[in-house]
Amino acid sequence: MMKKYMLLTSVVFLGACGSENVEPVENEGTEDTTEVQEDDVTTSEEVNPEEENEALEDSEQPLEEEETDTQDWFEDLDFDEVQVEAEYEDGSYDADYEYNGGEPEAEIEDSRGGESIDLSGQDALDEMQLVLPELDVTPETSEEELQQAVLEAFGLEDDYQELDIDIEFRDDEELEMEDEA
Repeated sequence: MMKKYMLLTSVVFLGACGSENVEPVENEGTEDTTEVQEDDVTTSEEVNPEEENEALEDSEQPLEEEETDTQDWFEDLDFDEVQVEAEYEDGSYDADYEYNGGEPEAEIEDSRGGESIDLSGQDALDEMQLVLPELDVTPETSEEELQQAVLEAFGLEDDYQELDIDIEFRDDEELEMEDEA
């Protein structure tokens, strides 16, 4: 809402400033020597309200598209399922993401560092939205590259005791990796 208000204010402000570059005339005494040409002045009667509304609607369009883009971030992913399980000395991290025909689901459980974090539903999807678009893997990705990509994207430490990764791509290809320290 604040963005729309700022955008509306900016459009009105810029519209009021005009687009003509008129240099000021210096006063050479007490006489008023300012010249105003009738063609350069726009009165409020000349402003077409329909054109102003169209300009506002056009300026609001990118905001609506941006909202749609953030809502459908999962449509741009190359994979349908991601499972990451990491066991550490002080706890574990488990993240599950699944996309079923337009309905993404996610769960995150993190018990590292003495804390217990359980996210599901929209909260888990919001967290995955920050992580999964950054996960740059393909079915041809090597196990070592997969390991590094997942650790980096999920912000996990590499001092795990066990790491299991399973990614299923939209074309039904699968990428798996298991590592024990």
